[in-house]
Amino acid sequence: MWFLDRFPLFRFRRLSGSSVSSTFRCSIKGVKFFTKELWLSAQNPDNLKAYDRDWQRAYEEYRAELEMLRPRLGSDAHRFFAEADVHDGELLDLVVADGSRPAPLPEKARPWTKPGNYPVQVRIEVLDSYDKLVWRLW
Repeated sequence: MWFLDRFPLFRFRRLSGSSVSSTFRCSIKGVKFFTKELWLSAQNPDNLKAYDRDWQRAYEEYRAELEMLRPRLGSDAHRFFAEADVHDGELLDLVVADGSRPAPLPEKARPWTKPGNYPVQVRIEVLDSYDKLVWRLW
């Protein structure tokens, strides 16, 4: 999905009590390294040398930023973003939990139990491109 730009990816339901009050879409407005333009340049066989050069530059910039983020990532998360081959993989599950309200809406909010300054948790499961390995991060 890295090549999509301004393409609706998710549909969210905003809940009020037990009823849905509205629906809205979230879009990716830009991709930092592996852009739509980079992907499109690979479709031109006359431009493969320039594409290879630009792809290598984007990859090196991605790896440099990933290393800068290493202290903020758990070792499993860093390994996933550094090693997982999920280009043709499959997203099996994605959960984003807001720690400011870690309880179902009808229940009273429970205290946040995770230490640190990151009240949002993300859990993800991705099947690799070879259908052999499931990456689980949470």
